[in-house]
Amino acid sequence: MGANYYRFDTESKKWNVIADRDSLPTDIHLQPKLINVLDNVKKDLHKDRDIAIIVFGGVGSGKSTLGRLCCRYVSDEHFHPRTHMVRDVNDIARVMRTSKKFDGVVFDEASGIFGSADTNTKKTKYAQLVLDVCRQKNLFLVIIAPQFHRLTAPVALDRTTFALRTYFAKGTNKRGEFCFYGTKSKAALYEFSKKFHGNINLPKLKKWYGNFGEDLKFDEEYRKVKDETLNLVLDSFDKGTTNKPTQAQIQKEFRKSIIINNMDKPTKVLMDILKIGESTVDYLKKEIRDEYKEKAMVAQFTSSIMPETLEN
Repeated sequence: MGANYYRFDTESKKWNVIADRDSLPTDIHLQPKLINVLDNVKKDLHKDRDIAIIVFGGVGSGKSTLGRLCCRYVSDEHFHPRTHMVRDVNDIARVMRTSKKFDGVVFDEASGIFGSADTNTKKTKYAQLVLDVCRQKNLFLVIIAPQFHRLTAPVALDRTTFALRTYFAKGTNKRGEFCFYGTKSKAALYEFSKKFHGNINLPKLKKWYGNFGEDLKFDEEYRKVKDETLNLVLDSFDKGTTNKPTQAQIQKEFRKSIIINNMDKPTKVLMDILKIGESTVDYLKKEIRDEYKEKAMVAQFTSSIMPETLEN
């Protein structure tokens, strides 16, 4: 079964199937079977859950493209690469603070954030903590990883529900193909891949295949983000070290992320949730409001994602 074109209707708040002849470059092009899976993801998000998935595959096989298409669909076109993509650990706090419930967030090249070789580093512990905190925000998290077996076990096995592998089609060598692994198949593949140093050719594994198109809606912005990511990597080599958040910073960002998602709740309720005093809650609320006032977001799109409660 081939992919269909989908377009979000802002009036009906529904996705419509578009005939090939009427399709636009900015439409989403995904296989119906994957759309059904993503519809279930949306239902789970509205049941006060959050969902995390993994997209892995070779360089240039379309991992980020597929991840962005999934985020666009799940969030009902409330995704932008500038504001909903985590490039490295230093982006996490900013993206989590500005993301609203039911948004999609892409952790691009996540092996550098959730890598199994860095299990005990501060940045990996911090990123893992963020994944736990995200349960408070009902987000759809897409973890992009070139090499599946290099992710930490908690992320690869416990924290994610399914995985998509992108690859180049045999014969044509074109990208746009993917393979779907459910929870059990993903776990079996991870254990096999870890044991055999990245080999993913596990026979008789339950899975299914599909295809997808390009993501051209914010193509220029995405390319700029990727260029900035490259510069960040180059700068880290020049400096020799990267800035790592302190334990106090991690704790503060954790508290702010909870408060941002519950700005309408009384101070006393937040005190009970976070186990902190009234003055601390008031201070953090004021700091959050000041940040939103002082930092006009980088694009006109961003202004639409500011939580209304922060303006009160």
